[in-house]
Amino acid sequence: MTLERIRDFIRPMLPALLAVFLLCCALLSGVMEAIVPGLGVAFTKGTAGFLTSVPSEFYALFGTLGLGYTVARSVDKRTP
Repeated sequence: MTLERIRDFIRPMLPALLAVFLLCCALLSGVMEAIVPGLGVAFTKGTAGFLTSVPSEFYALFGTLGLGYTVARSVDKRTP
């Protein structure tokens, strides 16, 4: 199995895996809330606190890198 075939298999699955991960986190939070009232809310608040503690420049950096990567791939596909 070549590396290119592996990449072609994995690349479309990444958004689906992210969605499954988010659904699993939501399910985990709901189960924790059902077992111990208030624990799911605390889990969600802790996760939100972690995400707000990341500087906005970090998000801007990743957005710029993602946009640059997308543009570079588009230009690369157009050039013969």
